[in-house]
Amino acid sequence: MVAKVYPALKLNMGSEDEGWVYYAIKMRMRDVATSIGFAEDFEENKTLDNIYQRARSSRAKNEMVRFLANREDRFYSSIVVAARGGAPTFAEIKPENDEQAFFYDGNGDYGILKFDGGENYYALDGQHRVTSIQTLLDTTEKGRRHLDNIGVSVPEGFKDESVSVIIVTTSGNTEAWRKKFRRLFSALNRNAKPVDKDTIIAMDEDDLFAIVTRQLIQEHEFFFWDGAAADNEKILCKGKNIKSFKTGSGTASPAAFFTSLQTLYAMNYELLKTTVNETDWKVDSLSGKSIKIDQYKQNRPSDEDIDKYYLELSNVWTALLDAVPDLKNKDPKLMRTNNADNEDLEHKEGSENNALFRPLVQEEILAPIARTLLNDDEAETYDEMVDSLSVLSKVEWSLFEAPWRHLILTKNENDDWSIASEDRSKRIERCNDIIQWIVGLVEKDDEDIAELKAYYQSYLNCPEDEQEALWKSIEKNKSKISRN
Repeated sequence: MVAKVYPALKLNMGSEDEGWVYYAIKMRMRDVATSIGFAEDFEENKTLDNIYQRARSSRAKNEMVRFLANREDRFYSSIVVAARGGAPTFAEIKPENDEQAFFYDGNGDYGILKFDGGENYYALDGQHRVTSIQTLLDTTEKGRRHLDNIGVSVPEGFKDESVSVIIVTTSGNTEAWRKKFRRLFSALNRNAKPVDKDTIIAMDEDDLFAIVTRQLIQEHEFFFWDGAAADNEKILCKGKNIKSFKTGSGTASPAAFFTSLQTLYAMNYELLKTTVNETDWKVDSLSGKSIKIDQYKQNRPSDEDIDKYYLELSNVWTALLDAVPDLKNKDPKLMRTNNADNEDLEHKEGSENNALFRPLVQEEILAPIARTLLNDDEAETYDEMVDSLSVLSKVEWSLFEAPWRHLILTKNENDDWSIASEDRSKRIERCNDIIQWIVGLVEKDDEDIAELKAYYQSYLNCPEDEQEALWKSIEKNKSKISRN
């Protein structure tokens, strides 16, 4: 590749060991279009890491292209780019005479930056801006056709216009390089502007729970997906809610996902709340005080600790999946079928509306109760954990049965079943109270039970005789578990 030379300012920020030396350069639009790639391009493992690069959306290819083409006052802020490979050389420029001395302060930070041509550029911040420039300057037949479709043409001289680009470089081995730039990406987006939660989970190198969630998907037998994140059929990597399958009414299609990335992250956060981790997660060396679990969302533990917590989490998931076989044996595509109790509609064989496959229940009920069971039993070995968690397999998880029916699953204005939106957090709280009582986590006397029943039934929008029948079903489930 041909060496490239840019006028540049040399800057630095952060500590000498962990901080950055970086360069503010002038780059022509044509170089932006042809030279800058995207972060997924340097990832060898496409399983999950590639989704941290925000999608180059239709907005970037349409609205932002129109802005560039039609606005005489077009302007973009600096694009932050990682430079990998090559051998950048910075040459200081000094004033030739006193008249030019006004720009010189003796710090050697003004000059020329030269790359030897072996480097690659990856946009860390400004992906949509880069996409719009590339789209406007795309000379392929497809590119020209797209510009015709949106009614724009390339402004005269646009390719020679320039934009400010921040070039950051670092040295080290491949994985160290990736981690440092992941952390920079997280810092840029967390502190500067909102980023979707999936991107942060897939990118963050400081948040323990994001790190072990990625590791779980890449290594655990149940979650492992050998392919690109966008094609993952086990974990929904964009968005939190998974569509229900409606038979006979509506157009929603079934989804094969076991859960969503955001839900898995939240579940892992709960499942790592062991008694030890909660009360003495880590002791600050200066103050001597325990650092609470939330600190590990921003303060990266040591690699040894990460390995330890991942192994701990992986073992819990293995035990949970073995203790509640429905989680791994039932087809998620058939587990979120609304109106499956309607005999007038045709349903695919095996269709259910199973709470175990609802992200809301997984995060707010299943994971917290599973962790509480393990903590109460002080279960640590695989056999102990399976024995402790097996009670969950005896809970009634059909959303058409108590305690879910009319509490979590309610009739909407079209007389179709759907997850309740009104007072959702309170309804979840009531359901949690009931299931904790059913599995024996809390003891209740007659007065407590009567209060629990009254509070539960106050949310049910159905006839009193049905309310009574639902409560009897709860008592029957409780009695069955108690006998076992």
